[in-house]
Amino acid sequence: MGRSSEISQNEIDRANTVNLPQFLMNNGFELERVSRNEYRSKEHDSLHIKDNAYGERGSWYRFSTQKGGDNISFLREFMGKSFAEAVELLNGGRELSHDVTAAQRKKDRAPIVQKSPREIDISVSENIDCKRVLAYLSGTRGLDYNMVAELVKKGMI
Repeated sequence: MGRSSEISQNEIDRANTVNLPQFLMNNGFELERVSRNEYRSKEHDSLHIKDNAYGERGSWYRFSTQKGGDNISFLREFMGKSFAEAVELLNGGRELSHDVTAAQRKKDRAPIVQKSPREIDISVSENIDCKRVLAYLSGTRGLDYNMVAELVKKGMI
């Protein structure tokens, strides 16, 4: 992919601020929460991934090898992607190819869904009455309450 010289610093920064745990779980990796802001790989329990907040740089660390890094380095290390491919995948530019090992992929997962870095992944099953969803989207993000309520009612959120 000879695009690495064309990648802007903005694209790199955006890729490194994607929520890495959500990205990985959306792409079939099995992670378990170990603290308020940290996940651990079910496959490699020494691999810990920071649950970074919006706009915060993502990071990971594998205690067994004493290696760590940012989002881009994770895709390079564990998925065999080039720098340019990692940036493109994290920024939602294309779907993750199916060359991830079977141990890293849950076989019965739904198809891969790429989300933009600005999309918010809120689990409605965890918030059955959607009060937190409504509060977050309308209060914190500033979206119109009636519009959000209508989208929830239609099942679109």
